[in-house]
Amino acid sequence: MKNMFVFLTGILFCICSGLESKALVEPYLYDMTDTGVQFRAVGSGAKDLLKVKVKGNREYICENPVEIAPKKYLYSVEFVGLSPSTAYTYSFSFGKQELSGLSFKTAPKTFEPKEIKFVVWGDTQTLVMNTKAADSIAALKPDFLLHVGDLVRGDGRIWKEWPDYFFNPARALLGSAPVFPVPGNHEQGVELFSQLFPAPKSSSKHAANGYYSFDYGNAHFVSVHVWYGAPGAREKSPVLYNANKNGRDDVSELKAMLAEDAASPVTKAQMWKFLYIHIPPDVKDGPESMRKTWLEILPLLKTYGFDMAFFGHKHIFADTRELIVDGEDSGMKGMTVGLYWSEKEDWDLKTAPTDVVCVPSFALVTLNKNGKKESVVQPYVWDRVQVEFTPSVKETVLTR
Repeated sequence: MKNMFVFLTGILFCICSGLESKALVEPYLYDMTDTGVQFRAVGSGAKDLLKVKVKGNREYICENPVEIAPKKYLYSVEFVGLSPSTAYTYSFSFGKQELSGLSFKTAPKTFEPKEIKFVVWGDTQTLVMNTKAADSIAALKPDFLLHVGDLVRGDGRIWKEWPDYFFNPARALLGSAPVFPVPGNHEQGVELFSQLFPAPKSSSKHAANGYYSFDYGNAHFVSVHVWYGAPGAREKSPVLYNANKNGRDDVSELKAMLAEDAASPVTKAQMWKFLYIHIPPDVKDGPESMRKTWLEILPLLKTYGFDMAFFGHKHIFADTRELIVDGEDSGMKGMTVGLYWSEKEDWDLKTAPTDVVCVPSFALVTLNKNGKKESVVQPYVWDRVQVEFTPSVKETVLTR
């Protein structure tokens, strides 16, 4: 295949000539900054044609697609030179498939105290509830998304799980708001995850395998990967993940990343700081390894000055609370959200039995609301009567 490199004002062409087909995963946005964004998509062949056009912007060249699974190819292209806090429209075509009228908005300049909205969601493991939630979240028009893990239902090493349970139900949302996820236990490591969601370019040198950080306006975010037992292992104890130690870690990898990240002048100057991780410290279905990890990193977290941590895994909604581990105050608040519904995929939302104990939820976070030095965390919880997500009566206000 011969690469074609073309520069035309206002259009980005990512060209690989050959077969015509539909995208297996339509373009999703990733690694949004104040001046750039990545478009990523998956097709079934290395010779398919992907074309992306962003109105009013110059063009760039696409590298060859990368095979991430048998006959599954990841296309990735990056736009740079965009303007901060600016809305752009774009269209794409992939083989015979064409979509237009799509849009996104770039991040504010670093440190700029503009109002920012992001949604925290996770445990997107059931088709019905994930689709319903994605539509509700899209209506809120968030600038970006934090995903707290368990993007897929069964085994994240199996390609089919990704389009079926994550990308396709949320395709419209992911095409307008970039997602920054952390792996959960269902991802079964980072084999496919790290190819679909590599560490953002702005992360520290220790960033890898679900550990990373990024800035958005005057806020800083840190993702921490918890591994819940190696594939095939009998022990399912939650531990911090280290690919070089077969799923085991003595917390040194996390400490190194947190220390380097906290020492950055940019991080120090940010007004807001958030942590997100799949398994919360109060998880009860395993030995004490995760609790011990939390106790070991609490001093770093206090020094870091986090405002809040977000969790998933438990399939319940746990409202904002002071995050205390074994009597040790972390100095931040915590919230658990998730969309997991039940083992049965085809429940009708109106007739599902009341003994389904999971409480689907997500949270809308508004930073610098109304230009003030405060941020508001508004949970949305599934209402069985209204058959929709409704705002919780309680919201949390973070102040500076």
